Amino acid sequence: MGAPRQHGFSAVVVLLAAASAIGIASDAPSFSSRVDLVALDVCVRDASGQFLQDLAPGDFVVLENGTPQRVSFVEPGGAVSLRSVLLIDRSASMRGAKLARAADAAKAFAELLGPADQLEILAFNQRSSKVLGFTDDRSSVPEALASLQATGMTGLYDALLVAESDLRSARPGTLPDMREVIIVLSDGEDTASLIGFDE
Repeated sequence: MGAPRQHGFSAVVVLLAAASAIGIASDAPSFSSRVDLVALDVCVRDASGQFLQDLAPGDFVVLENGTPQRVSFVEPGGAVSLRSVLLIDRSASMRGAKLARAADAAKAFAELLGPADQLEILAFNQRSSKVLGFTDDRSSVPEALASLQATGMTGLYDALLVAESDLRSARPGTLPDMREVIIVLSDGEDTASLIGFDE
């Protein structure tokens, strides 16, 4: 992807995609599918590292297998709110400075969120527990993190499944109404999950 101007911008670039036919096998039925819009997250900065707020579709060139695609519109990145789950490892190996650093990182992340963004905090060892449910109130984050204690083993995969389930449950419909992200703060590998990595 290239841009005629050297500027910075945080945006969602949406382009129109053509229909594609998929053949499965010569003796099997085939079907056609169509994707009308594809969203691309881009971040472009000027020489001083600043974002630019006035880029237009004509400022971008998007290629798919060397073929230019039409960019339909450009939305500033701040126009789409964020729903995030912070997963904090509170297993025994996180005791002391590691857990304190993870809590500090969680507070710093919460302070960067916009007024319409939502945050949930889950702590996990061999079990997951909800420290803070989805909220846009940042003032409750430090108190919620103060109660964390490091004990037990690391059920990372189980915790990821809980976080994904919480994100789905928070949606008003079947499709996300906000950008969704899971952030994991951990020092090691899974040692206690009931499910495996592939699951």
